[in-house]
Amino acid sequence: MKSHYAILLLALQSSVTESFAPVNTHVLSKTLKPYFKPSVSAICAEPKPGSIGSLIDSTLKISEFVYTYGTIRRVVNDHDRLIRDGKPLPEGFLGLRKKKLVDMYRPELVVTQRGAQDDDPNKYMNYAVTGPALIEFLRNNRQFLKQDEEGGDVEFQELNEKSENLPELYTERKIDTLSKFDGEIVDYFDQTTNKYGFVYGITINRTMKRITVTFRGTVGGTDFLADANFNPNREHFEHLGRDVKVHSGFSGYLFQKLKDESRTRYDRIVAALKDIYHDIPESDRNGYKVVVSGHSLGGALANLFSFTLALREDEESCPLFHYVQAVTFAGPVVGNSGYNDVFEELERKKKLNMIRVSNQGDLVPTNPSPYEYLQNGVNMHVFEDKKMEVAHDNQKSLLSQVNLKALTNHGFPTYKSRIFEVDSNMEILDQSFDEVYQAHMP
Repeated sequence: MKSHYAILLLALQSSVTESFAPVNTHVLSKTLKPYFKPSVSAICAEPKPGSIGSLIDSTLKISEFVYTYGTIRRVVNDHDRLIRDGKPLPEGFLGLRKKKLVDMYRPELVVTQRGAQDDDPNKYMNYAVTGPALIEFLRNNRQFLKQDEEGGDVEFQELNEKSENLPELYTERKIDTLSKFDGEIVDYFDQTTNKYGFVYGITINRTMKRITVTFRGTVGGTDFLADANFNPNREHFEHLGRDVKVHSGFSGYLFQKLKDESRTRYDRIVAALKDIYHDIPESDRNGYKVVVSGHSLGGALANLFSFTLALREDEESCPLFHYVQAVTFAGPVVGNSGYNDVFEELERKKKLNMIRVSNQGDLVPTNPSPYEYLQNGVNMHVFEDKKMEVAHDNQKSLLSQVNLKALTNHGFPTYKSRIFEVDSNMEILDQSFDEVYQAHMP
Protein backbone atom coordinates (compact mmCIF):
# COMPACT_ATOMS: atom_id res chain seq x y z
CA MET A 1 0.00 0.00 0.00
CA LYS A 2 1.27 3.48 -0.83
CA SER A 3 0.07 6.60 0.88
CA HIS A 4 -0.99 9.47 -1.40
CA TYR A 5 0.84 11.77 1.01
CA ALA A 6 3.96 9.67 0.56
CA ILE A 7 3.85 9.96 -3.21
CA LEU A 8 3.38 13.72 -3.08
CA LEU A 9 6.12 14.15 -0.52
CA LEU A 10 8.66 12.02 -2.35
CA ALA A 11 7.82 13.76 -5.61
CA LEU A 12 8.63 17.04 -3.86
CA GLN A 13 11.76 15.46 -2.44
CA SER A 14 13.09 14.21 -5.75
CA SER A 15 12.16 17.45 -7.52
CA VAL A 16 14.11 19.52 -5.02
CA THR A 17 17.12 17.26 -5.19
CA GLU A 18 17.23 17.42 -8.96
CA SER A 19 18.04 21.12 -8.89
CA PHE A 20 21.57 19.88 -8.20
CA ALA A 21 21.45 16.85 -10.52
CA PRO A 22 24.00 16.19 -13.26
CA VAL A 23 21.53 14.37 -15.50
CA ASN A 24 18.68 15.51 -17.76
CA THR A 25 16.64 17.62 -15.37
CA HIS A 26 16.14 20.86 -17.28
CA VAL A 27 12.40 21.33 -16.86
CA LEU A 28 12.10 21.00 -13.10
CA SER A 29 15.49 22.51 -12.30
CA LYS A 30 14.53 25.66 -14.21
CA THR A 31 11.24 25.77 -12.32
CA LEU A 32 12.99 25.43 -8.96
CA LYS A 33 16.12 27.45 -9.69
CA PRO A 34 15.02 30.57 -7.72
CA TYR A 35 14.92 28.43 -4.58
CA PHE A 36 18.24 26.70 -5.04
CA LYS A 37 20.88 29.08 -6.25
CA PRO A 38 24.02 28.63 -4.15
CA SER A 39 24.14 30.57 -0.92
CA VAL A 40 26.70 33.35 -0.75
CA SER A 41 25.98 34.29 2.86
CA ALA A 42 28.86 34.20 5.30
CA ILE A 43 29.29 31.87 8.24
CA CYS A 44 28.86 33.86 11.46
CA ALA A 45 32.04 32.30 12.91
CA GLU A 46 34.45 29.64 11.72
CA PRO A 47 33.95 26.34 13.57
CA LYS A 48 36.94 25.16 15.60
CA PRO A 49 39.26 22.73 13.80
CA GLY A 50 38.34 19.17 14.71
CA SER A 51 34.87 20.17 15.91
CA ILE A 52 31.56 18.75 14.74
CA GLY A 53 30.89 22.10 13.07
CA SER A 54 34.10 21.74 11.10
CA LEU A 55 33.04 18.25 9.97
CA ILE A 56 29.62 19.51 8.85
CA ASP A 57 31.16 22.50 7.05
CA SER A 58 33.71 20.38 5.18
CA THR A 59 31.02 17.83 4.29
CA LEU A 60 28.90 20.61 2.77
CA LYS A 61 31.91 21.91 0.82
CA ILE A 62 32.65 18.44 -0.52
CA SER A 63 29.00 18.02 -1.52
CA GLU A 64 29.05 21.34 -3.39
CA PHE A 65 32.29 20.33 -5.12
CA VAL A 66 30.77 17.02 -6.25
CA TYR A 67 27.46 18.61 -7.33
CA THR A 68 29.23 21.36 -9.27
CA TYR A 69 31.39 18.79 -11.02
CA GLY A 70 28.23 16.91 -12.00
CA THR A 71 26.68 19.89 -13.80
CA ILE A 72 29.90 20.56 -15.75
CA ARG A 73 30.27 16.89 -16.60
CA ARG A 74 26.77 16.81 -18.05
CA VAL A 75 27.57 19.62 -20.50
CA VAL A 76 30.79 17.92 -21.62
CA ASN A 77 29.12 14.52 -22.03
CA ASP A 78 26.32 16.06 -24.10
CA HIS A 79 28.22 18.48 -26.33
CA ASP A 80 31.92 17.67 -26.73
CA ARG A 81 32.67 16.17 -30.13
CA LEU A 82 35.49 13.92 -28.89
CA ILE A 83 33.55 12.56 -25.91
CA ARG A 84 30.51 11.89 -28.13
CA ASP A 85 32.64 10.23 -30.84
CA GLY A 86 31.06 12.70 -33.24
CA LYS A 87 27.57 11.31 -32.60
CA PRO A 88 25.16 14.02 -31.39
CA LEU A 89 22.39 13.23 -28.93
CA PRO A 90 18.76 13.70 -30.01
CA GLU A 91 16.70 16.44 -28.36
CA GLY A 92 13.40 18.22 -28.71
CA PHE A 93 10.04 16.79 -29.72
CA LEU A 94 10.44 13.14 -30.76
CA GLY A 95 14.20 13.65 -30.78
CA LEU A 96 14.10 15.07 -34.30
CA ARG A 97 16.74 17.70 -33.55
CA LYS A 98 20.32 16.96 -32.56
CA LYS A 99 22.36 18.55 -29.78
CA LYS A 100 25.18 20.77 -31.00
CA LEU A 101 28.69 19.28 -30.90
CA VAL A 102 31.74 21.50 -30.38
CA ASP A 103 35.48 21.07 -29.84
CA MET A 104 36.06 21.94 -26.19
CA TYR A 105 39.42 22.66 -24.65
CA ARG A 106 40.73 19.53 -22.90
CA PRO A 107 37.47 17.72 -22.08
CA GLU A 108 39.59 15.04 -20.39
CA LEU A 109 39.97 17.45 -17.45
CA VAL A 110 36.32 16.67 -16.68
CA VAL A 111 35.43 13.32 -18.26
CA THR A 112 38.12 10.75 -17.50
CA GLN A 113 36.73 7.60 -19.08
CA ARG A 114 38.77 8.11 -22.26
CA GLY A 115 42.05 8.33 -20.37
CA ALA A 116 45.03 6.19 -21.32
CA GLN A 117 45.14 4.55 -17.89
CA ASP A 118 43.94 0.98 -17.52
CA ASP A 119 40.29 0.65 -16.57
CA ASP A 120 39.66 -0.21 -12.92
CA PRO A 121 36.71 -2.65 -12.72
CA ASN A 122 35.78 -1.12 -9.36
CA LYS A 123 35.80 2.54 -10.37
CA TYR A 124 34.14 4.50 -13.18
CA MET A 125 36.83 7.18 -13.39
CA ASN A 126 40.26 6.43 -14.82
CA TYR A 127 41.94 9.18 -12.79
CA ALA A 128 41.04 11.80 -10.21
CA VAL A 129 39.52 15.21 -10.99
CA THR A 130 40.78 18.18 -8.98
CA GLY A 131 39.53 21.71 -8.37
CA PRO A 132 42.41 23.29 -10.35
CA ALA A 133 41.64 20.98 -13.30
CA LEU A 134 38.01 22.11 -13.34
CA ILE A 135 39.05 25.76 -13.13
CA GLU A 136 41.42 25.31 -16.09
CA PHE A 137 38.60 23.72 -18.09
CA LEU A 138 36.10 26.49 -17.26
CA ARG A 139 38.47 29.36 -17.98
CA ASN A 140 39.22 27.98 -21.43
CA ASN A 141 35.65 27.06 -22.40
CA ARG A 142 33.57 30.10 -21.43
CA GLN A 143 32.34 30.45 -25.01
CA PHE A 144 30.54 27.10 -24.58
CA LEU A 145 29.19 27.62 -21.08
CA LYS A 146 26.62 29.86 -19.46
CA GLN A 147 25.39 30.40 -15.92
CA ASP A 148 23.34 32.94 -14.00
CA GLU A 149 25.43 35.58 -12.26
CA GLU A 150 24.26 34.30 -8.88
CA GLY A 151 24.83 30.64 -9.62
CA GLY A 152 22.65 27.73 -10.68
CA ASP A 153 23.43 24.97 -13.19
CA VAL A 154 26.19 25.34 -15.76
CA GLU A 155 24.55 25.01 -19.19
CA PHE A 156 25.65 24.88 -22.81
CA GLN A 157 25.89 27.81 -25.21
CA GLU A 158 28.00 28.64 -28.26
CA LEU A 159 29.40 32.15 -28.67
CA ASN A 160 31.69 33.46 -31.38
CA GLU A 161 34.12 34.86 -28.83
CA LYS A 162 37.43 33.83 -27.33
CA SER A 163 37.14 32.45 -23.83
CA GLU A 164 39.55 35.03 -22.34
CA ASN A 165 37.30 37.87 -23.57
CA LEU A 166 34.26 36.57 -21.70
CA PRO A 167 33.39 37.20 -18.04
CA GLU A 168 34.23 34.72 -15.31
CA LEU A 169 31.53 32.23 -14.43
CA TYR A 170 30.16 32.12 -10.90
CA THR A 171 31.23 28.46 -10.72
CA GLU A 172 34.87 29.41 -11.37
CA ARG A 173 34.91 31.47 -8.19
CA LYS A 174 32.99 28.80 -6.31
CA ILE A 175 35.30 25.97 -7.31
CA ASP A 176 38.33 28.11 -6.51
CA THR A 177 36.97 28.39 -2.96
CA LEU A 178 35.83 24.76 -2.70
CA SER A 179 39.09 23.37 -4.08
CA LYS A 180 40.92 24.78 -1.08
CA PHE A 181 39.65 21.87 0.99
CA ASP A 182 42.41 19.83 -0.70
CA GLY A 183 40.10 17.24 -2.18
CA GLU A 184 39.98 15.18 -5.35
CA ILE A 185 37.03 13.40 -6.92
CA VAL A 186 38.31 9.85 -7.33
CA ASP A 187 35.11 8.20 -8.53
CA TYR A 188 31.77 9.38 -9.88
CA PHE A 189 28.76 7.53 -11.22
CA ASP A 190 25.87 9.18 -13.07
CA GLN A 191 24.69 6.62 -15.60
CA THR A 192 20.91 6.49 -15.47
CA THR A 193 18.27 4.13 -16.81
CA ASN A 194 14.59 4.59 -17.52
CA LYS A 195 13.93 3.16 -14.07
CA TYR A 196 16.65 4.57 -11.81
CA GLY A 197 18.78 7.69 -11.59
CA PHE A 198 21.51 6.72 -9.14
CA VAL A 199 24.32 9.23 -8.63
CA TYR A 200 27.25 9.27 -6.22
CA GLY A 201 30.76 10.68 -5.95
CA ILE A 202 33.76 9.59 -3.88
CA THR A 203 36.34 12.16 -2.81
CA ILE A 204 39.60 11.90 -0.91
CA ASN A 205 41.08 14.61 1.29
CA ARG A 206 44.66 13.74 2.12
CA THR A 207 45.11 16.60 4.59
CA MET A 208 42.11 15.58 6.69
CA LYS A 209 42.70 11.86 5.95
CA ARG A 210 39.09 11.46 4.95
CA ILE A 211 37.38 9.52 2.15
CA THR A 212 33.83 10.74 1.57
CA VAL A 213 31.00 9.05 -0.29
CA THR A 214 28.38 11.61 -1.35
CA PHE A 215 25.00 10.36 -2.57
CA ARG A 216 22.66 12.34 -4.76
CA GLY A 217 18.93 12.25 -5.23
CA THR A 218 17.07 10.89 -8.24
CA VAL A 219 15.09 12.25 -11.18
CA GLY A 220 12.20 11.35 -13.45
CA GLY A 221 8.54 10.38 -13.02
CA THR A 222 9.31 6.69 -12.64
CA ASP A 223 11.81 7.54 -9.91
CA PHE A 224 9.14 9.46 -7.98
CA LEU A 225 7.00 6.34 -7.81
CA ALA A 226 9.95 4.16 -6.85
CA ASP A 227 10.96 6.58 -4.10
CA ALA A 228 7.41 6.63 -2.78
CA ASN A 229 7.49 2.85 -2.46
CA PHE A 230 7.51 2.67 1.33
CA ASN A 231 6.61 -1.03 1.30
CA PRO A 232 8.77 -2.79 3.91
CA ASN A 233 11.53 -4.99 2.51
CA ARG A 234 13.38 -7.53 4.70
CA GLU A 235 15.25 -9.32 1.90
CA HIS A 236 18.66 -7.69 2.33
CA PHE A 237 18.95 -8.15 6.10
CA GLU A 238 17.40 -11.58 6.68
CA HIS A 239 20.83 -12.89 7.66
CA LEU A 240 20.60 -10.84 10.87
CA GLY A 241 17.76 -13.02 12.14
CA ARG A 242 15.96 -9.89 13.31
CA ASP A 243 12.80 -8.08 12.25
CA VAL A 244 14.71 -5.57 10.13
CA LYS A 245 12.63 -3.95 7.38
CA VAL A 246 13.60 -1.07 5.12
CA HIS A 247 11.98 1.21 2.56
CA SER A 248 11.73 -0.80 -0.69
CA GLY A 249 12.42 2.19 -2.93
CA PHE A 250 15.71 3.07 -1.23
CA SER A 251 16.90 -0.52 -0.95
CA GLY A 252 16.06 -0.95 -4.65
CA TYR A 253 18.47 1.86 -5.53
CA LEU A 254 21.35 0.61 -3.42
CA PHE A 255 21.07 -3.15 -3.87
CA GLN A 256 20.11 -3.22 -7.55
CA LYS A 257 22.31 -5.58 -9.56
CA LEU A 258 24.68 -3.90 -12.00
CA LYS A 259 24.25 -4.59 -15.68
CA ASP A 260 26.45 -7.50 -16.82
CA GLU A 261 27.67 -8.06 -13.24
CA SER A 262 26.60 -10.30 -10.39
CA ARG A 263 27.28 -7.65 -7.78
CA THR A 264 25.13 -4.75 -6.63
CA ARG A 265 25.73 -1.02 -6.65
CA TYR A 266 26.56 -1.28 -2.94
CA ASP A 267 29.19 -3.96 -3.68
CA ARG A 268 30.75 -1.79 -6.39
CA ILE A 269 31.10 1.21 -4.04
CA VAL A 270 32.65 -0.96 -1.32
CA ALA A 271 35.14 -2.36 -3.84
CA ALA A 272 36.02 1.19 -4.94
CA LEU A 273 36.60 2.24 -1.32
CA LYS A 274 38.96 -0.69 -0.81
CA ASP A 275 40.90 0.22 -3.95
CA ILE A 276 41.13 3.89 -2.96
CA TYR A 277 42.34 2.98 0.53
CA HIS A 278 44.96 0.52 -0.74
CA ASP A 279 46.17 3.07 -3.31
CA ILE A 280 47.28 5.26 -0.38
CA PRO A 281 50.95 4.62 0.48
CA GLU A 282 51.03 2.16 3.36
CA SER A 283 53.02 4.56 5.53
CA ASP A 284 50.22 7.17 5.23
CA ARG A 285 47.13 4.98 5.75
CA ASN A 286 46.91 5.29 9.51
CA GLY A 287 44.12 7.63 10.62
CA TYR A 288 42.01 7.58 7.47
CA LYS A 289 38.23 7.54 8.00
CA VAL A 290 35.25 7.04 5.74
CA VAL A 291 32.41 9.60 5.90
CA VAL A 292 29.11 9.07 4.08
CA SER A 293 26.85 11.98 3.23
CA GLY A 294 23.83 12.98 1.19
CA HIS A 295 20.97 15.43 0.94
CA SER A 296 17.30 14.43 0.69
CA LEU A 297 17.08 11.04 -1.07
CA GLY A 298 20.86 11.01 -0.93
CA GLY A 299 20.54 11.28 2.85
CA ALA A 300 18.42 8.13 2.91
CA LEU A 301 20.95 6.29 0.74
CA ALA A 302 23.80 7.52 2.99
CA ASN A 303 21.92 6.17 6.03
CA LEU A 304 21.30 2.76 4.44
CA PHE A 305 24.81 2.50 2.97
CA SER A 306 26.47 3.42 6.29
CA PHE A 307 24.34 0.91 8.17
CA THR A 308 25.20 -1.89 5.72
CA LEU A 309 28.90 -0.96 5.67
CA ALA A 310 29.09 -0.98 9.49
CA LEU A 311 27.70 -4.54 9.53
CA ARG A 312 30.67 -5.86 7.53
CA GLU A 313 32.98 -8.41 9.14
CA ASP A 314 36.02 -7.83 6.89
CA GLU A 315 37.70 -5.01 8.83
CA GLU A 316 40.99 -6.89 8.61
CA SER A 317 41.07 -6.51 4.83
CA CYS A 318 40.20 -2.81 5.04
CA PRO A 319 40.56 -0.99 8.39
CA LEU A 320 38.61 1.86 6.80
CA PHE A 321 35.40 -0.05 7.65
CA HIS A 322 36.18 -0.36 11.36
CA TYR A 323 34.25 2.84 12.07
CA VAL A 324 31.79 4.64 9.78
CA GLN A 325 30.71 8.27 10.18
CA ALA A 326 27.66 9.64 8.39
CA VAL A 327 26.43 13.23 8.06
CA THR A 328 23.08 13.61 6.33
CA PHE A 329 20.87 16.57 5.47
CA ALA A 330 17.09 16.43 5.00
CA GLY A 331 17.15 12.64 4.97
CA PRO A 332 13.84 10.70 4.92
CA VAL A 333 13.06 7.72 7.14
CA VAL A 334 14.68 4.46 6.05
CA GLY A 335 13.70 1.56 8.29
CA ASN A 336 11.46 0.16 11.02
CA SER A 337 12.05 -0.26 14.75
CA GLY A 338 14.07 -3.45 14.10
CA TYR A 339 16.38 -1.46 11.80
CA ASN A 340 16.69 1.22 14.47
CA ASP A 341 17.50 -1.37 17.17
CA VAL A 342 20.41 -2.76 15.13
CA PHE A 343 21.47 0.79 14.23
CA GLU A 344 21.69 1.67 17.95
CA GLU A 345 23.68 -1.49 18.66
CA LEU A 346 26.21 -0.42 16.02
CA GLU A 347 26.34 3.02 17.65
CA ARG A 348 27.04 1.55 21.09
CA LYS A 349 29.79 -0.65 19.61
CA LYS A 350 31.30 2.51 18.06
CA LYS A 351 31.06 1.01 14.59
CA LEU A 352 28.63 3.64 13.26
CA ASN A 353 27.76 7.19 14.19
CA MET A 354 25.42 9.43 12.21
CA ILE A 355 24.64 13.13 12.55
CA ARG A 356 21.31 13.78 10.88
CA VAL A 357 20.59 17.47 10.21
CA SER A 358 16.96 18.46 9.72
CA ASN A 359 15.33 21.85 9.34
CA GLN A 360 12.18 23.24 10.91
CA GLY A 361 9.51 23.37 8.21
CA ASP A 362 11.08 20.68 6.00
CA LEU A 363 8.53 17.92 5.34
CA VAL A 364 10.92 15.37 3.88
CA PRO A 365 12.51 14.04 7.12
CA THR A 366 9.06 13.12 8.48
CA ASN A 367 7.26 9.82 7.94
CA PRO A 368 4.23 10.29 5.66
CA SER A 369 3.70 6.55 5.19
CA PRO A 370 1.35 4.15 7.03
CA TYR A 371 4.40 2.14 8.16
CA GLU A 372 6.16 2.62 11.49
CA TYR A 373 9.50 3.82 10.17
CA LEU A 374 11.80 5.70 12.53
CA GLN A 375 14.61 8.22 12.17
CA ASN A 376 18.09 7.24 13.35
CA GLY A 377 21.25 8.75 14.79
CA VAL A 378 21.80 12.03 16.62
CA ASN A 379 19.58 14.72 15.14
CA MET A 380 20.49 18.40 14.88
CA HIS A 381 17.20 20.15 14.16
CA VAL A 382 17.86 23.74 13.08
CA PHE A 383 15.64 26.83 13.17
CA GLU A 384 15.60 30.23 11.52
CA ASP A 385 16.18 32.31 14.64
CA LYS A 386 16.89 30.11 17.66
CA LYS A 387 19.38 27.54 18.90
CA MET A 388 19.32 24.12 17.27
CA GLU A 389 17.66 21.22 19.05
CA VAL A 390 19.89 18.17 19.53
CA ALA A 391 18.49 14.76 20.44
CA HIS A 392 18.87 11.11 19.55
CA ASP A 393 16.34 9.88 16.94
CA ASN A 394 14.08 12.95 17.49
CA GLN A 395 11.08 11.95 15.40
CA LYS A 396 9.05 14.82 13.90
CA SER A 397 5.48 14.40 12.75
CA LEU A 398 4.36 15.51 9.31
CA LEU A 399 1.82 17.92 10.80
CA SER A 400 4.45 19.61 12.97
CA GLN A 401 6.42 20.59 9.85
CA VAL A 402 3.64 21.71 7.50
CA ASN A 403 4.20 25.28 6.24
CA LEU A 404 4.06 27.37 3.06
CA LYS A 405 7.86 27.40 2.51
CA ALA A 406 8.46 23.65 2.33
CA LEU A 407 10.56 23.89 -0.87
CA THR A 408 12.78 26.65 0.50
CA ASN A 409 13.14 24.91 3.84
CA HIS A 410 14.29 21.74 2.10
CA GLY A 411 17.09 23.40 0.09
CA PHE A 412 20.81 23.30 0.82
CA PRO A 413 21.19 27.11 1.14
CA THR A 414 18.55 27.27 3.90
CA TYR A 415 20.16 24.37 5.73
CA LYS A 416 23.59 25.96 5.54
CA SER A 417 22.43 29.37 6.74
CA ARG A 418 20.41 27.96 9.65
CA ILE A 419 23.31 25.79 10.80
CA PHE A 420 26.01 28.43 10.75
CA GLU A 421 24.34 31.85 10.89
CA VAL A 422 22.48 31.40 14.16
CA ASP A 423 25.04 32.53 16.77
CA SER A 424 23.68 30.33 19.56
CA ASN A 425 24.44 27.20 17.50
CA MET A 426 28.20 27.75 17.81
CA GLU A 427 28.18 26.47 21.40
CA ILE A 428 27.21 23.05 20.01
CA LEU A 429 29.14 23.24 16.74
CA ASP A 430 32.42 23.91 18.58
CA GLN A 431 32.15 20.64 20.49
CA SER A 432 33.82 17.51 19.18
CA PHE A 433 31.86 14.84 17.35
CA ASP A 434 32.32 12.45 20.29
CA GLU A 435 31.20 15.05 22.84
CA VAL A 436 27.94 15.67 21.01
CA TYR A 437 27.32 11.99 20.38
CA GLN A 438 28.04 10.81 23.92
CA ALA A 439 25.85 13.54 25.40
CA HIS A 440 22.81 12.37 23.43
CA MET A 441 23.10 8.61 23.15
CA PRO A 442 20.31 6.83 25.06
